[in-house]
Amino acid sequence: MRICMGCMGQYEEDYQICPNCGYVYGSPPKEAYHLSPETVLKGRYIVGKTLGYGGFGVTYLGWDAVLERKVAIKEYLPGDFSTRMPNQTKLTVYTGIGEEQFFAGLKSFVEEAQRLAKFNPLPGVVDIYDSFQENGTGYIIMEYLSGQTVKELMQQKGKLEYGETKKIILAVLATLKEVHKDGIIHRDISPDNIFITDTGEIKLIDFGASRYATTLHSKSLSVILKPGYAPEEQYRSRGNQGPWSDVYAVAATFYKMITGKTPEESMERAIKDTVQEPSKLGAKLPKGAENAIMNALNVRMEDRTQSADAFAQALNSEDVTRTVVKHKKQDTGKFPVWLKLLSACLGAAVLTMIILVKIGVVADPLQSVRLPEGYVNAPGLVNATVDDAQTIIETQGLILQIMDRQTNEKVPRDLIMSQNPMPGRLVEEGSIIDVIVSAGGEVVYVPDVTYKPLDVATGVMEALGFRVQAVEEYGEAAPGTVLRQDVPANTELPRRSIIQLVASKGLENLDTSLDVEVPDLTGKTFEKAREELLKSGLYLMIGEERYDMTIPASQIISQNPGAAKTVKAGSTVSVVVSLGVEQIRVADVVYKPEADALEQMHRLLVDVIYEFDDIVAQGNVISQSIEPGSLVDVNTKITLHVSLGRAVTMPNLVGKTKAEAESALSSLGLKPSFSEQHSNTVASGRVISQNIDPGQQIGIDTEVAIVISKGKAGPDHIPVTEVKLDIKSLSLTVNETRSLTATVLPSNATIKGVSWSSNNSSVAKVDSSGRVTAIGPGSAKITVTTTDSKKTAVCDVTVTQPVTGVKVNPSSITIYTGQTTELTAAVQPVNATNKNVSWSSSDTGVATVTNGVVKAVSAGNISLNKTTLSLVLGASENLALSGSASAKITVTTQDGGKTDTCTVTVLPDATWSSSNTSVATVDSSGRVSAVGRGTATITVSAGGKTVTCTVTVNVPVTGVSLNKTSGTLYPGDTETLTATVSPSNATNKSVTWKSSNTGVATVSSSGIVTAVSAGSATITVTTQDGNKTASYSLTVKPLTKAIQLGAGQYGVFSPAEHLNNRSNGTTVYEFEFYTGSTIPANGYIFRYYNSGSTGMGIYFNSSKQLAVHMRFESYNGTVTATSTTFQPNTFYKIRVELTYPSKKIFINGVQQSVNTTGSTGWSQTVQGVKYLGYPSGSLMGPSGQASGVYITRIYIKGTKYGDYNSYKTFSVNIANLSVGQTSVTSDGVTLTLKGTSVQNYRLSNIASGGSEKTVAFKGSAYQHQPPVMREER
Repeated sequence: MRICMGCMGQYEEDYQICPNCGYVYGSPPKEAYHLSPETVLKGRYIVGKTLGYGGFGVTYLGWDAVLERKVAIKEYLPGDFSTRMPNQTKLTVYTGIGEEQFFAGLKSFVEEAQRLAKFNPLPGVVDIYDSFQENGTGYIIMEYLSGQTVKELMQQKGKLEYGETKKIILAVLATLKEVHKDGIIHRDISPDNIFITDTGEIKLIDFGASRYATTLHSKSLSVILKPGYAPEEQYRSRGNQGPWSDVYAVAATFYKMITGKTPEESMERAIKDTVQEPSKLGAKLPKGAENAIMNALNVRMEDRTQSADAFAQALNSEDVTRTVVKHKKQDTGKFPVWLKLLSACLGAAVLTMIILVKIGVVADPLQSVRLPEGYVNAPGLVNATVDDAQTIIETQGLILQIMDRQTNEKVPRDLIMSQNPMPGRLVEEGSIIDVIVSAGGEVVYVPDVTYKPLDVATGVMEALGFRVQAVEEYGEAAPGTVLRQDVPANTELPRRSIIQLVASKGLENLDTSLDVEVPDLTGKTFEKAREELLKSGLYLMIGEERYDMTIPASQIISQNPGAAKTVKAGSTVSVVVSLGVEQIRVADVVYKPEADALEQMHRLLVDVIYEFDDIVAQGNVISQSIEPGSLVDVNTKITLHVSLGRAVTMPNLVGKTKAEAESALSSLGLKPSFSEQHSNTVASGRVISQNIDPGQQIGIDTEVAIVISKGKAGPDHIPVTEVKLDIKSLSLTVNETRSLTATVLPSNATIKGVSWSSNNSSVAKVDSSGRVTAIGPGSAKITVTTTDSKKTAVCDVTVTQPVTGVKVNPSSITIYTGQTTELTAAVQPVNATNKNVSWSSSDTGVATVTNGVVKAVSAGNISLNKTTLSLVLGASENLALSGSASAKITVTTQDGGKTDTCTVTVLPDATWSSSNTSVATVDSSGRVSAVGRGTATITVSAGGKTVTCTVTVNVPVTGVSLNKTSGTLYPGDTETLTATVSPSNATNKSVTWKSSNTGVATVSSSGIVTAVSAGSATITVTTQDGNKTASYSLTVKPLTKAIQLGAGQYGVFSPAEHLNNRSNGTTVYEFEFYTGSTIPANGYIFRYYNSGSTGMGIYFNSSKQLAVHMRFESYNGTVTATSTTFQPNTFYKIRVELTYPSKKIFINGVQQSVNTTGSTGWSQTVQGVKYLGYPSGSLMGPSGQASGVYITRIYIKGTKYGDYNSYKTFSVNIANLSVGQTSVTSDGVTLTLKGTSVQNYRLSNIASGGSEKTVAFKGSAYQHQPPVMREER
């Protein structure tokens, strides 16, 4: 039994080809420097075919002969530092700096394996079985995985759904969480390093790739810096890498899986970040998950999600906020990106040397270094044209391959903007240099916004990224609309360009008092309509533009006001203008991947022609039949030529030796596979047949099956007379396979060998066993040819591309009744054989469809969102017309019955009008504008139905004022305030009144203010319209309780004997009072006397001064306070102290200067009558009343008659008495009031004559705070 090096299965040694996998026994290694199959390592591991290889190593299929299991063998083989001679096992390491790098990487390679082995129990990591060094290098023996990578899965399915992707990514994060704990960083996570086994397990493969080769000169740098997946810190030689570095790569992989787009390189993003959220690229995922992905993709590691566990938690959370990062603009100069990378990885001195070399100051040291045979330094192609780059590449023996065309603000269009490998890298002759061509800076086509409202035009321009500068001038366009724009429509401009819009101020000297009739504009061109309106003194404004397949572009569809309406000159007529058949601008998709190109061409009918191309990468667009930027109708046919990759012409190998055939094929990049058969006509060791006919154009890397002669069969040769196929015609779909069986006759023929060939390998290919694989749609002939006698049989193969789906575009539309529009159906894939489709409508009463052309039939009933509308002068508001109907338009493929739908919403094609355009106007979109005070009816008609809205235009209130702004009242008083609303013609003059403190004052709805109690309040009037306000500040003064003195108004103290003066004592009299408006001359405040000639009085004299007159026995004199003259309407406190022989008078706490006339001693009255004020008569002193004086407090202290050692005190604060009270008793003395009583009076709060002030308390009587005086005894 033989072990197959292609699958490690066993089969009989008589067979040269494995019946299980088709591997040809004795096949050479994939590359000359790979280990040959059947090489044995460590005495137990058998090396099989090459599974994959890259910059730092090779992975082989292997067999563990001890444990008898299939394994994977990874060999450390960095191509920049080492190689292997054919048919040898030992590696050759280059001397110099490469040698140092090689062994440093080898050490990391082995150490990484040992560290990863501890994670064997972890399901997400490939099990490590063994690691060792042999053949001058290192090996890792690991678990063999059967399945596919995420990259391969995406090649089959395209972008993946969010749910499927999340399941894979969470498994990866769970694995990373554990390995990060041990300090291991993957550094190379991408779709091709995530493996899905046949049992559904998720494995993270290729750990430690970045550790094995880490210098700038290493080709393996492209592994470390996998574009789009490597974070910015991996570009820096001293970048701080950690778990966050893997988080970035995982997020980039997630992004790629759900969008199909690889994020821009992190270094480019650090300069200008244009990565869009997945949802903007069509991915459907929760907002929280999108934020989690974008947070993990932040360029700066400080701003990025820091751990795999944190990223997993964020993906499982619904409440994740986006981390917004403000990037600092980096000064990257004008060097190409590759040079920036050099500056990051090399020291300043080295960078300087490189620049000097580039400009020719210093000789290129690479030219003086002997390169390994067959190797060259990759040339610098950035900023070169494709033609120049091709010339440079060919001189180096390299191959140019264009991978994409991308927008670049810094590199001009059609110049190369980036390359891989980077300049200076050591590469093998014949290597491919991948380049991306610049599409130049992003440009936008300027739209035509003339005759549209300025705000609308500005919004359109700004939405496209332009900046608007608006100026005004007089012109024929309606006021407020765009008269002209300084950049013509359809001009290409970079985003952020400034465009000047000239807004019209209307025509000068237009007589707007004239009545004019609106002409009928429908069916006329816009230019003709403009001329007619101008002649009538009217303005034209574009209210709306619509695509319409039945009405030519620039033709008026409808107008408002309608024809024959009478309006004032200077009025504006709003029109709906047809744009004709919808047009789109053709995108530039040259060099773009086919899938991206088809996405951008989804509104066109795309035909794809596949052809070979020497420089455009396989699957990318070579050319397009319509020039980019052209305006074409939707559904215009366009042809894209898509590359099948580089092609070679199949040579004729029949009759050549095996070595000659192998050399010829290898030199063309083709892969030979050999088998042997007897032949009576072809010499031994020479080619009998080849499975691909000579002269065919085939792609590189195509496998060619060659049959080599083993010589004649012998003397008893029985020749072949016929060969038959079990199937004569075969129908296959793309990628389907079927095996043909050839029967060689006669059955006992000596040589039964056959060879297989296809006359069109781009349609179907056939291997050496007769297994046919469908490649692309078309026809091919599969021919079987016998080795002996060259008998043939043919099977006709027809390959079709089945329909996998269909997408209708757009997925939803809104059109007006009577309008038509065209839908497109994109049958998938684009090369499907049968693209026939049928169309249907779910409700033909709403919309019909014929060959994709939809016609709106009916919108049903109509209604307005408002039947009445109130506007202020100058304001505007949109009325919404309801009344729509919808139908589902379904497209169905003839092949497979695949369907997709478009929701068609039909709106009424309405006509709007106003009954009074001097009050309100309405445009074609239903926007009502208030132009004058009054009422107008807005009428909208559609589909034979009419609805109306009554519009009232009001003059708004601009302000309100009051006839008074402040005032003073006493409790119970009222005052009427008058509010004046501005302007005088305001529609709504209603106002409301409010008091800030109703405990102090209230206000009625008519503005009448009523004072309630002492305090302050603000009365505010507010307009109902506009909430304009004015205020009135009110002070409510308190009522003061007092006893009024005057004619017939006095008080009598009893009993009469109280309060006498003695020579050995002091009698005190204190009175607090308000003087009123007039000072009473010669009026008494207090007086007592008996029937004799004894008495004493306190009074105002004729000079309005306070005087005290005393008369007793031989004494008769007057003491007058000359320093104070009493003032009207003022509070005073007087104190008279009588102590023989001293007489003192205090007014408001200040002792007065006195003048004495006559002789004064002390007075004594035996049961004398004492008065507050005086009733009448003139027994002594002046005769008069203290009229208009208001007493608020009384304090009298003296001795009782006959008991001169006993003091009596009469003290009363009037404020403590009740209103209307006529008597009060204190210390046995009663004051009885005559002709007066305690009352509330409106007395001013004016400062007393001295330093004392009156103090008002809300709601209580006036109280005077007396000065501190000595205690009398």
